[in-house]
Amino acid sequence: MPYRAKGYPFGPIFSFILCLLIIAGQGYTSFIGSSVDWQGLLVSYISLPLFIMTWLIYKFVKKTKVVALKECDFTHAESLTSEEFGGTGN
Repeated sequence: MPYRAKGYPFGPIFSFILCLLIIAGQGYTSFIGSSVDWQGLLVSYISLPLFIMTWLIYKFVKKTKVVALKECDFTHAESLTSEEFGGTGN
């Protein structure tokens, strides 16, 4: 029987929507008033394009690909030792 997390699928969907609301609400004061506060808007949302740019550069330089969930092997990880998994073994 496959593992199912409590609250699935409501939990991940709720978390995603909550994160979007937090991101959208972090600079709402820039839109209040007679004109847009462009400096406040830039300060509030500069992390979004920087994150996307950094992620895309990493994917381009390292040539990583998104692996489909059906192609992932989760059973093999149980038999790995800490050295094989990348740990130090301490």
